[in-house]
Amino acid sequence: MKILLINPMVHTCFCPGSFPLGLGYVGAVLKDQGHHVESLDIRVNKYSDEDIEEFLKEKVHFFDVICIGGMITVYFEIKKLISIIKQYRQDIPIIIGGTAVSSMPDLLLRNTDADIACIGEGEITIIEIIEAIKGSRNIKNVLGIGYKSQNKIFLNSPRQLIQNLDSIPFPLWDVFPMEKYINEQLIVPRKGTKGINLISGRGCPYQCIFCYRNFGRTVRLRSVDNIIQEMKILHKKFGITHFEFQDELFTINKNRIREFCTRINEEEMNITWRCLGRADLVDFESLKLMKQAGCHWIGYGMESGSQKMLDIMHKNLKVDQIKQAIQISRQAGLEVTGTFMIGLPGETHDTIRETINFCKEMKIFNEFFFTVPFPGTLLFKQLKETGQIIDDEEFIKRISGDMMRLQINLTNFPDDELINIKKNAEREILENIFNNKN
Repeated sequence: MKILLINPMVHTCFCPGSFPLGLGYVGAVLKDQGHHVESLDIRVNKYSDEDIEEFLKEKVHFFDVICIGGMITVYFEIKKLISIIKQYRQDIPIIIGGTAVSSMPDLLLRNTDADIACIGEGEITIIEIIEAIKGSRNIKNVLGIGYKSQNKIFLNSPRQLIQNLDSIPFPLWDVFPMEKYINEQLIVPRKGTKGINLISGRGCPYQCIFCYRNFGRTVRLRSVDNIIQEMKILHKKFGITHFEFQDELFTINKNRIREFCTRINEEEMNITWRCLGRADLVDFESLKLMKQAGCHWIGYGMESGSQKMLDIMHKNLKVDQIKQAIQISRQAGLEVTGTFMIGLPGETHDTIRETINFCKEMKIFNEFFFTVPFPGTLLFKQLKETGQIIDDEEFIKRISGDMMRLQINLTNFPDDELINIKKNAEREILENIFNNKN
């Protein structure tokens, strides 16, 4: 079959430099099954609505199936795309995936002409969906999907998580405009370096109320051999020497970290890389070895310098643990940054002051995010139960912009005051760091 993968537009202030791994993996398994796969990458190409319409009007009849994937924040972009597609080709099956459907499985099916929702991990599910479309499998027996039949929506039983991540083929990079992805990375340590994002594991067991776990709560890790092989292929095909690991728990297994770093050094790969970690899952020896193996930066989900707010978040982390992680990371020679949020229920002048003082003490800064209760999170569930969220579509419309801008106020502060508190806090921290940089 001829299958089109569509990467929708994302309205954000950030450079669109992150390769769409979800679509890349789905494309790879489809190609392995013998299907012809192409992409329409609206995001990285910054296509206008007119560009999209022209493409679909001219080429939609060439394809047998269209797959669209993305986060819940591109819900309305996906909705618009489906409308355009069906305008030119009413009979073509449209499959949607990513958190746009996994966090709210029936919403897009109910409000658009989409045909099938792929819920959760899609690499096995997509094969069975295509078999159902071809008529060789009963769609009622495909786990992990929602679908329409006779104007009714059906949600099948969930699919079990993929346990062996090494069994998944590497992303289908070739059908995407790789020259744009590898040249638009935000942070590279050496000028002219080509970099790309990848993940080494899936799943997170922690219960943070603001986070939706599309990959579930069971941690599954790729083998070191598998990761190294992917990095070597990316270097050979595209000249990439910088890698950004996007999984949040890259440092969860110390033995794997040490094996990974040892392999990089033994094979003299001469690469650089970045990763994310959790503050209570790092130690000095591992961080030092990471630095020796080319890691130059590590990011932690710090979120707040207030223990009260960390507890409200269910972060299961102490402020002192975050401070310790910053200190030992810097001692190991790594640049350190972290994410911070402002505006959870319970936020006060005192808790914000604690975060400001924390950042000043630790000489660390990142622009604060405003808290957003994304669908599928515990925070979203709480707001639904208390009646603060009534209309799901209207709520998604409110949160579809940048988290740097206030979209929903969960505090007792007036909107203008909360916005000014954020600006003043960031300015105070930056001025303190600049004045005390020596």
